[in-house]
Amino acid sequence: CVLAKLATQCFDANATVAVPNSLGPGELLVRYGTDSQKEYFLPRLANGTLIPCFGLTGPHSGSDATSLIGSDCVVQKHPQTGELGVVASFKKRYITLAP
Repeated sequence: CVLAKLATQCFDANATVAVPNSLGPGELLVRYGTDSQKEYFLPRLANGTLIPCFGLTGPHSGSDATSLIGSDCVVQKHPQTGELGVVASFKKRYITLAP
């Protein structure tokens, strides 16, 4: 509702709010964070003490996510527990002026 209203006024402002909040740490914390991570980060993200940031860039693709070159695979981190992880390999370009 808030994003829809914001989008009617300014697409750039809408993207600035929507991208870090939909692709950023809040969603990841809710799904995969430990209890202590959730207790520390979620209230601070909600009240604005911490500002989420999402950066995506590659040396040959800029910010075009469909042109990023890399590889990833799911691996078993701990055979005893069955815990899975992701190994990603890619080159990146440093992002300046990020919070």
